Amino acid sequence: MSDIKLLGLLLVVAAAVACAPDTSSISTVSIRSVGAIVQTGLRCLKSVEEFRIQKAGNLQRAQFLNHADGWVSSNRSLFMTNDSGKTWEQLNLKIPDDRRIGSFFFLSRQNGWVAVVEEIGTEQNGVSFASRLSVTSDGGKTWTERNLFNEEVEVNVLRFLNTQVGFAARLRMVRATVPYPDMFLARTDDGGTTWRDVSAEAKRAITDAAGSSNDYVADLVFTPQGYISVLTALGKIITSSDSGKSWKPLNQFRDERPQTGYQKLVLYDETMAVLSGTISQEGIWET
Repeated sequence: MSDIKLLGLLLVVAAAVACAPDTSSISTVSIRSVGAIVQTGLRCLKSVEEFRIQKAGNLQRAQFLNHADGWVSSNRSLFMTNDSGKTWEQLNLKIPDDRRIGSFFFLSRQNGWVAVVEEIGTEQNGVSFASRLSVTSDGGKTWTERNLFNEEVEVNVLRFLNTQVGFAARLRMVRATVPYPDMFLARTDDGGTTWRDVSAEAKRAITDAAGSSNDYVADLVFTPQGYISVLTALGKIITSSDSGKSWKPLNQFRDERPQTGYQKLVLYDETMAVLSGTISQEGIWET
Protein backbone atom coordinates (compact mmCIF):
# COMPACT_ATOMS: atom_id res chain seq x y z
CA MET A 1 0.00 0.00 0.00
CA SER A 2 1.37 3.37 -0.95
CA ASP A 3 -0.73 5.37 1.48
CA ILE A 4 -2.93 4.92 4.53
CA LYS A 5 -5.38 7.65 5.47
CA LEU A 6 -7.61 8.15 8.49
CA LEU A 7 -11.10 9.48 7.86
CA GLY A 8 -13.70 10.29 10.51
CA LEU A 9 -17.46 10.05 10.03
CA LEU A 10 -20.31 10.78 12.42
CA LEU A 11 -21.61 7.27 12.94
CA VAL A 12 -25.24 8.22 13.51
CA VAL A 13 -25.28 9.96 10.13
CA ALA A 14 -23.41 7.66 7.74
CA ALA A 15 -21.57 4.39 7.45
CA ALA A 16 -19.00 3.86 4.71
CA VAL A 17 -18.43 0.51 3.07
CA ALA A 18 -15.25 -0.80 1.48
CA CYS A 19 -14.77 -1.56 -2.18
CA ALA A 20 -15.28 -5.13 -3.25
CA PRO A 21 -11.94 -6.89 -3.80
CA ASP A 22 -12.38 -7.19 -7.57
CA THR A 23 -13.70 -3.72 -8.36
CA SER A 24 -13.02 -0.05 -7.77
CA SER A 25 -16.64 0.74 -6.93
CA ILE A 26 -17.73 1.91 -3.50
CA SER A 27 -21.03 2.47 -1.77
CA THR A 28 -21.95 4.55 1.23
CA VAL A 29 -25.16 4.23 3.18
CA SER A 30 -26.84 7.21 4.83
CA ILE A 31 -29.60 7.00 7.42
CA ARG A 32 -32.44 9.52 7.08
CA SER A 33 -35.81 9.78 8.80
CA VAL A 34 -37.72 9.54 5.50
CA GLY A 35 -36.21 6.19 4.65
CA ALA A 36 -32.89 4.87 3.44
CA ILE A 37 -30.64 6.57 0.93
CA VAL A 38 -27.99 4.64 -0.93
CA GLN A 39 -25.14 6.55 -2.54
CA THR A 40 -23.24 4.71 -5.24
CA GLY A 41 -20.05 6.16 -6.62
CA LEU A 42 -17.75 4.93 -9.38
CA ARG A 43 -13.99 4.94 -8.85
CA CYS A 44 -14.45 5.15 -5.10
CA LEU A 45 -16.19 8.42 -4.30
CA LYS A 46 -15.08 10.37 -7.37
CA SER A 47 -18.75 10.64 -8.33
CA VAL A 48 -21.85 9.96 -6.28
CA GLU A 49 -25.49 9.30 -7.10
CA GLU A 50 -28.30 8.83 -4.57
CA PHE A 51 -31.23 6.41 -4.67
CA ARG A 52 -33.96 5.82 -2.11
CA ILE A 53 -35.30 2.54 -0.72
CA GLN A 54 -38.53 3.58 0.90
CA LYS A 55 -39.26 0.60 3.16
CA ALA A 56 -35.72 -0.34 4.07
CA GLY A 57 -35.47 1.24 7.52
CA ASN A 58 -31.98 2.08 8.75
CA LEU A 59 -29.48 0.54 6.36
CA GLN A 60 -26.31 -0.80 7.95
CA ARG A 61 -24.17 -2.42 5.23
CA ALA A 62 -23.58 -2.42 1.48
CA GLN A 63 -21.60 -4.35 -1.10
CA PHE A 64 -21.18 -3.78 -4.84
CA LEU A 65 -19.54 -6.34 -7.13
CA ASN A 66 -19.43 -3.83 -9.99
CA HIS A 67 -21.22 -0.65 -11.07
CA ALA A 68 -24.54 -2.52 -11.51
CA ASP A 69 -24.81 -5.39 -9.01
CA GLY A 70 -25.10 -4.53 -5.34
CA TRP A 71 -26.76 -5.35 -2.02
CA VAL A 72 -27.67 -3.37 1.09
CA SER A 73 -29.10 -4.52 4.40
CA SER A 74 -30.90 -3.23 7.45
CA ASN A 75 -31.03 -5.23 10.67
CA ARG A 76 -33.54 -7.72 9.28
CA SER A 77 -33.87 -7.06 5.55
CA LEU A 78 -31.58 -7.59 2.56
CA PHE A 79 -32.04 -5.78 -0.78
CA MET A 80 -30.48 -6.34 -4.20
CA THR A 81 -30.03 -4.15 -7.28
CA ASN A 82 -28.84 -5.11 -10.75
CA ASP A 83 -29.19 -1.66 -12.33
CA SER A 84 -26.81 0.53 -10.30
CA GLY A 85 -29.38 1.26 -7.60
CA LYS A 86 -32.25 2.51 -9.76
CA THR A 87 -34.47 -0.33 -8.52
CA TRP A 88 -34.16 -2.62 -5.50
CA GLU A 89 -35.63 -6.04 -4.73
CA GLN A 90 -36.05 -7.33 -1.18
CA LEU A 91 -34.65 -10.84 -0.91
CA ASN A 92 -36.48 -13.73 0.69
CA LEU A 93 -34.73 -13.70 4.04
CA LYS A 94 -36.80 -14.16 7.19
CA ILE A 95 -35.10 -12.80 10.34
CA PRO A 96 -36.80 -13.35 13.75
CA ASP A 97 -37.32 -10.34 16.01
CA ASP A 98 -34.57 -11.45 18.42
CA ARG A 99 -31.95 -11.67 15.63
CA ARG A 100 -30.28 -9.30 13.19
CA ILE A 101 -28.10 -9.39 10.12
CA GLY A 102 -24.50 -9.15 11.26
CA SER A 103 -22.91 -9.23 7.81
CA PHE A 104 -23.33 -10.56 4.29
CA PHE A 105 -21.11 -11.22 1.29
CA PHE A 106 -21.84 -12.11 -2.34
CA LEU A 107 -19.36 -13.68 -4.74
CA SER A 108 -21.74 -13.33 -7.70
CA ARG A 109 -25.36 -12.46 -8.41
CA GLN A 110 -26.38 -15.99 -7.42
CA ASN A 111 -23.96 -17.03 -4.69
CA GLY A 112 -23.86 -15.32 -1.32
CA TRP A 113 -23.62 -15.69 2.43
CA VAL A 114 -25.30 -14.00 5.37
CA ALA A 115 -24.41 -14.01 9.07
CA VAL A 116 -27.36 -13.68 11.44
CA VAL A 117 -26.62 -12.75 15.05
CA GLU A 118 -28.83 -13.75 17.97
CA GLU A 119 -28.65 -11.69 21.16
CA ILE A 120 -30.03 -13.31 24.30
CA GLY A 121 -30.29 -11.37 27.54
CA THR A 122 -28.79 -13.23 30.50
CA GLU A 123 -28.57 -12.38 34.17
CA GLN A 124 -24.93 -13.45 34.37
CA ASN A 125 -23.40 -11.77 31.27
CA GLY A 126 -26.03 -9.24 30.28
CA VAL A 127 -26.05 -10.35 26.62
CA SER A 128 -25.20 -13.75 25.16
CA PHE A 129 -24.36 -14.10 21.45
CA ALA A 130 -24.77 -16.81 18.82
CA SER A 131 -24.14 -16.43 15.08
CA ARG A 132 -25.56 -18.47 12.21
CA LEU A 133 -24.19 -18.54 8.66
CA SER A 134 -26.55 -19.25 5.77
CA VAL A 135 -25.81 -19.61 2.07
CA THR A 136 -27.77 -19.02 -1.15
CA SER A 137 -27.04 -20.26 -4.66
CA ASP A 138 -30.12 -18.80 -6.36
CA GLY A 139 -29.69 -15.07 -5.77
CA GLY A 140 -31.40 -15.03 -2.36
CA LYS A 141 -34.62 -16.83 -3.27
CA THR A 142 -33.76 -19.62 -0.82
CA TRP A 143 -31.26 -19.87 2.03
CA THR A 144 -29.70 -22.87 3.78
CA GLU A 145 -28.24 -22.58 7.28
CA ARG A 146 -24.74 -24.00 7.10
CA ASN A 147 -22.89 -23.17 10.33
CA LEU A 148 -23.54 -22.14 13.93
CA PHE A 149 -21.08 -20.34 16.21
CA ASN A 150 -22.82 -20.57 19.59
CA GLU A 151 -20.01 -19.93 22.07
CA GLU A 152 -20.62 -16.22 22.69
CA VAL A 153 -19.60 -15.37 19.11
CA GLU A 154 -20.82 -12.29 17.25
CA VAL A 155 -20.04 -12.35 13.50
CA ASN A 156 -20.26 -8.86 12.00
CA VAL A 157 -17.60 -9.38 9.31
CA LEU A 158 -18.06 -12.01 6.59
CA ARG A 159 -15.70 -12.07 3.57
CA PHE A 160 -14.79 -14.59 0.87
CA LEU A 161 -11.61 -14.47 -1.21
CA ASN A 162 -13.03 -17.03 -3.64
CA THR A 163 -15.52 -19.90 -3.62
CA GLN A 164 -13.39 -21.88 -1.16
CA VAL A 165 -11.52 -19.47 1.14
CA GLY A 166 -13.46 -17.20 3.46
CA PHE A 167 -13.40 -15.53 6.89
CA ALA A 168 -16.01 -14.93 9.59
CA ALA A 169 -14.96 -12.45 12.26
CA ARG A 170 -15.80 -9.97 14.99
CA LEU A 171 -15.69 -10.95 18.67
CA ARG A 172 -16.25 -13.56 21.33
CA MET A 173 -17.53 -12.41 24.72
CA VAL A 174 -15.31 -13.74 27.49
CA ARG A 175 -17.21 -14.79 30.57
CA ALA A 176 -15.74 -13.09 33.60
CA THR A 177 -16.81 -11.02 36.60
CA VAL A 178 -16.94 -8.19 34.10
CA PRO A 179 -17.43 -9.78 30.63
CA TYR A 180 -15.25 -8.35 27.87
CA PRO A 181 -14.92 -8.83 24.09
CA ASP A 182 -12.02 -10.77 22.58
CA MET A 183 -11.06 -11.26 18.95
CA PHE A 184 -12.81 -13.97 16.95
CA LEU A 185 -11.52 -14.93 13.48
CA ALA A 186 -12.51 -18.15 11.71
CA ARG A 187 -11.35 -19.40 8.31
CA THR A 188 -12.80 -21.87 5.82
CA ASP A 189 -10.87 -23.60 3.04
CA ASP A 190 -13.73 -25.71 1.72
CA GLY A 191 -16.42 -23.22 0.78
CA GLY A 192 -17.91 -22.94 4.26
CA THR A 193 -18.40 -26.63 4.99
CA THR A 194 -16.00 -26.42 7.94
CA TRP A 195 -14.46 -23.47 9.79
CA ARG A 196 -11.27 -23.31 11.84
CA ASP A 197 -10.75 -20.79 14.63
CA VAL A 198 -7.55 -18.88 13.74
CA SER A 199 -7.97 -16.14 16.33
CA ALA A 200 -4.79 -17.09 18.20
CA GLU A 201 -2.53 -16.37 15.21
CA ALA A 202 -4.12 -12.98 14.61
CA LYS A 203 -4.04 -12.01 18.29
CA ARG A 204 -0.29 -12.65 18.40
CA ALA A 205 0.19 -10.00 15.72
CA ILE A 206 -1.91 -7.53 17.69
CA THR A 207 0.08 -8.24 20.83
CA ASP A 208 3.32 -7.60 18.93
CA ALA A 209 1.97 -4.29 17.64
CA ALA A 210 0.49 -2.84 20.82
CA GLY A 211 1.41 -5.03 23.77
CA SER A 212 -2.15 -6.25 24.29
CA SER A 213 -4.53 -8.61 22.49
CA ASN A 214 -7.68 -7.29 24.20
CA ASP A 215 -9.23 -6.13 20.93
CA TYR A 216 -11.56 -7.43 18.21
CA VAL A 217 -12.13 -7.28 14.45
CA ALA A 218 -13.79 -4.22 12.91
CA ASP A 219 -13.20 -5.05 9.23
CA LEU A 220 -11.32 -7.35 6.86
CA VAL A 221 -10.38 -6.71 3.22
CA PHE A 222 -8.52 -8.47 0.41
CA THR A 223 -6.00 -6.23 -1.37
CA PRO A 224 -5.21 -6.32 -5.11
CA GLN A 225 -1.67 -7.41 -4.18
CA GLY A 226 -3.03 -10.61 -2.64
CA TYR A 227 -2.77 -9.60 1.02
CA ILE A 228 -5.46 -9.82 3.69
CA SER A 229 -5.72 -6.83 6.02
CA VAL A 230 -7.64 -6.68 9.29
CA LEU A 231 -8.65 -3.50 11.11
CA THR A 232 -9.39 -3.79 14.82
CA ALA A 233 -11.79 -1.74 16.90
CA LEU A 234 -8.86 0.00 18.64
CA GLY A 235 -7.22 1.12 15.40
CA LYS A 236 -4.66 -1.60 14.74
CA ILE A 237 -4.05 -3.03 11.27
CA ILE A 238 -2.53 -6.47 10.77
CA THR A 239 -1.85 -8.17 7.45
CA SER A 240 -1.35 -11.64 6.03
CA SER A 241 0.40 -12.68 2.82
CA ASP A 242 -0.51 -16.39 3.05
CA SER A 243 -4.33 -16.31 3.06
CA GLY A 244 -4.55 -15.84 6.82
CA LYS A 245 -2.21 -18.58 8.02
CA SER A 246 0.15 -16.05 9.64
CA TRP A 247 -0.14 -12.35 10.47
CA LYS A 248 2.12 -9.38 11.13
CA PRO A 249 1.39 -5.85 12.39
CA LEU A 250 1.10 -3.13 9.75
CA ASN A 251 -0.04 0.00 11.55
CA GLN A 252 -1.41 1.42 14.80
CA PHE A 253 -3.56 4.55 14.84
CA ARG A 254 -3.43 6.68 17.93
CA ASP A 255 -6.10 9.35 18.27
CA GLU A 256 -6.53 12.00 20.90
CA ARG A 257 -10.27 11.29 20.95
CA PRO A 258 -10.80 8.37 23.38
CA GLN A 259 -14.33 7.82 22.06
CA THR A 260 -13.16 7.20 18.49
CA GLY A 261 -14.28 3.90 17.03
CA TYR A 262 -12.54 2.39 14.00
CA GLN A 263 -15.07 0.92 11.59
CA LYS A 264 -13.97 0.21 8.01
CA LEU A 265 -11.01 -0.37 5.75
CA VAL A 266 -11.58 1.12 2.30
CA LEU A 267 -9.38 0.31 -0.69
CA TYR A 268 -9.28 2.50 -3.76
CA ASP A 269 -6.49 2.60 -6.35
CA GLU A 270 -3.27 2.23 -4.30
CA THR A 271 -4.67 3.86 -1.16
CA MET A 272 -5.99 2.28 2.02
CA ALA A 273 -8.38 4.50 3.98
CA VAL A 274 -9.51 3.85 7.54
CA LEU A 275 -12.96 5.15 8.39
CA SER A 276 -13.61 5.98 11.99
CA GLY A 277 -16.28 7.80 13.89
CA THR A 278 -17.34 9.39 17.13
CA ILE A 279 -20.75 9.85 18.67
CA SER A 280 -19.83 13.04 20.52
CA GLN A 281 -18.08 15.21 17.95
CA GLU A 282 -19.28 15.97 14.46
CA GLY A 283 -17.02 16.35 11.48
CA ILE A 284 -14.61 14.54 9.20
CA TRP A 285 -10.87 14.47 9.73
CA GLU A 286 -8.00 13.08 7.73
CA THR A 287 -4.32 12.51 8.44
